[in-house]
Amino acid sequence: MVNINKHRDGMFESIPRETTFELPEGNYAASISGLKKFTKQSNKGIQEHVRLSFDVNIPSRANFVNKAGRNFKKDFNNGSDLRNFLTGLLGRKYFHNLSGKQMNLESLVGMKCELELEHYSNGEYEHPMVMVNSCHEPGTLNLTEKPSNSEGEE
Repeated sequence: MVNINKHRDGMFESIPRETTFELPEGNYAASISGLKKFTKQSNKGIQEHVRLSFDVNIPSRANFVNKAGRNFKKDFNNGSDLRNFLTGLLGRKYFHNLSGKQMNLESLVGMKCELELEHYSNGEYEHPMVMVNSCHEPGTLNLTEKPSNSEGEE
């Protein structure tokens, strides 16, 4: 096998970090990196959905751009999946204070958070699906790996 790092000409090129959704289970610092609205057809008609994307800070995998995401039906009623998920990050008073008002979803982008990641596998695929179980405000979870910088994000 040839060691390509010891060629005589000394020409080295950086290889860009690859983006991956294959993440280990655990609790990690993250930030909300994106928001996408989309529609899905269901037996109840067309329904609006939202996808939250996250940049996940996993120091032992710093050579990758670590991503996670979760889809939700766009429903902010008390007890809905999206509202319950965001309550861990924003708190109950956030929604109480916005009662009857509007929320700017784009204001979530850039927010620092902590995620609980869990694997789901039915044995059909090489890698398990990574589920974002919950989202919390920074300093809430016992992190599996401490963030690689003081900001808690990549």
